[in-house]
Amino acid sequence: MESTGGAPRHPGSRPPRCLAGLGPSVILRHVSWVRRAENYPYFDNDGLPIGFAHRGGALTGANVGLENSMVAFESAVDLGYRYLETDVHATSDGVLLAFHDRTLDRVTDRSGVVSRLRYDEVKRALIDGREPIPLLSEILERWPEVRINVDAKADNTVGPLVDVINRQRAWDRVCVASFSPSRLHRLRARLGPRVASSLATVGVGALRLLPGALPRRLALGRAGQAAQVPVRRGRLEIVTAEFVQRAHLLGKQVHVWTIDVPAEMGRLLDLGVDAVISDRTDLPELRGFVTSMVQADSFGIPIAAVLRVQAKDMRVKRSQRAEELAQKIPVKILFPLIFCILPTLFVVVIGPAALQIYHALFQG
Repeated sequence: MESTGGAPRHPGSRPPRCLAGLGPSVILRHVSWVRRAENYPYFDNDGLPIGFAHRGGALTGANVGLENSMVAFESAVDLGYRYLETDVHATSDGVLLAFHDRTLDRVTDRSGVVSRLRYDEVKRALIDGREPIPLLSEILERWPEVRINVDAKADNTVGPLVDVINRQRAWDRVCVASFSPSRLHRLRARLGPRVASSLATVGVGALRLLPGALPRRLALGRAGQAAQVPVRRGRLEIVTAEFVQRAHLLGKQVHVWTIDVPAEMGRLLDLGVDAVISDRTDLPELRGFVTSMVQADSFGIPIAAVLRVQAKDMRVKRSQRAEELAQKIPVKILFPLIFCILPTLFVVVIGPAALQIYHALFQG
């Protein structure tokens, strides 16, 4: 049954009426209203890592300069990607654009603040002077099998974003995200519990820093289903093995952005992260997963089986690279040891003793 003006209700969306007076172990058993990623069709990727095409793969080949364009998104889909990442801004008359910046200046041939312009003006702007700015609705309509992570960049996007998701019946195809806690709260309130969402910055901080499983569960149980984070913020390392474990214990996924270096991508996958968001959709570490899906589907082979083989092969290759690196390390250590450290030790430690022997023998 659909709720009035929004998404259908999600099973188990109501929390217990009262938890007061219960012990920690009892509370943990009764927090059945915790919203786990595994209960959302959006995250169903056969239990294997997700590769997100960030703005369609903004730094991949011909996409450079065409971020968040239909050309970039089509390129990612043609490579086999079924998860895209984009941002949204709304015009002054409420038209929702798949567009990252607050202004048109950086990536288009026109200028102006998007939220102060009518769509009749904005639609004349061309990305890199070549491609029109797409609407979110156009992406959803063009590729009905694709799932999209949507970052709401401004407060005036909330209403239009809710309207597009409901009108397209895209409740299971969209994960809403935002750096703003209040914006995310409004989106969740209007969309209902069926639509997946990410943690806001405050939620990520609680997951990273709050001590104890029970406080984290009570604070974050009803929050988003994915922590979408950078590897580090300043000097604070966010994505650690402990952080990933904490998220998984709460039934939440960890999505890391923006990773364009293969070695770092491999390290994060080894930590157990659930998704990598990248501008480089051509990297083998990502394409290995997505192209296997396409090939398996065309031959009627179970996708999960193929991807598990692919994941195992990647782990073996990374292990081999680690062994090769370990073999090179002694050579790097040996050179300074012979030419720098040993002579220094000789002078400092053996030198005084040699001088004493010399004086005793020849000057005594």
